[in-house]
Amino acid sequence: MITKKNHTVLTLAALAVSGLSIAPAMAQNPGFANGDLILAFRAVGGTGSDRTVMVSLGNTATQFRDNNVNNINLNNIVNVNSILTNEFGAAWYDNTNLFWGAAGSWSNSNPPDGLDNGDPNQTLYMSKARTAIGNENNASSSLSTPSASGQTGVANNITALNNTFEAQASGQAVLLNTTAGTWEDFNATSPAGVQSTAFGAYTGGVQQRFAAGSFGTFSSGAVEGALDIYRGQLVNDFSGQFAEGGAIRTPQFQGFLSIDQAGNVDFTVTPVPEPASALMLGAATVLGLGFRRRRTATA
Repeated sequence: MITKKNHTVLTLAALAVSGLSIAPAMAQNPGFANGDLILAFRAVGGTGSDRTVMVSLGNTATQFRDNNVNNINLNNIVNVNSILTNEFGAAWYDNTNLFWGAAGSWSNSNPPDGLDNGDPNQTLYMSKARTAIGNENNASSSLSTPSASGQTGVANNITALNNTFEAQASGQAVLLNTTAGTWEDFNATSPAGVQSTAFGAYTGGVQQRFAAGSFGTFSSGAVEGALDIYRGQLVNDFSGQFAEGGAIRTPQFQGFLSIDQAGNVDFTVTPVPEPASALMLGAATVLGLGFRRRRTATA
């Protein structure tokens, strides 16, 4: 039996069964960096309701942002079947108590006076439950627009989430007992499925609830859930930034994450026309860096 203590990571052996990357403990977690998109799973009742699973997807948010080629399907970014089965049961994908969502940000520095991989400080990446299969090139959801102070608050909250991941994980995945500073602290959800304002700014929440049966079939196959991913920038006046002169704070659809019954997480990218400077930055990022820490782990 695992003893439950607040803010205590379960043993590496417990995480290793997921097949996810596990690294020796050290001051800096090599499986995570600020700017990574954190994928989280949280049950509001039943098996596993006292724990949260968080997985780093690497710097996928800006990697996919830089693509504006129609329907780029990046399959098997990570497989989470084993860890979800262990924590939430074999039929986790039909568990109506289970929610999932994603969030990421490079920095909460204020004022936003710098760029990180082409994003001004306090640029946010956030999920929203996709409501239907729909057209894969378009969002099937609506994410609210925060105020300027609200966006700063979200950046602060995601930084706290990043710090929890950095401090408590030693690899790509972390399994935490519910505690302040982790996913559920910023994404309260009642057993009835009612979501509070996420990260202090997004009305209606940013998570999707799993349900019995398949969510539907995309061009890549049948999935159990899908999350639209949005990008929102606080400022647009840095020379050479992505979306220079573009919308401020209004979330812009980037593509969607999906998960199938086998636990494979995929990302489908929507074409996003951007200024020439952003296209050059994107090309340099994709060609020069590749997909950092892209992982396909076995179950």
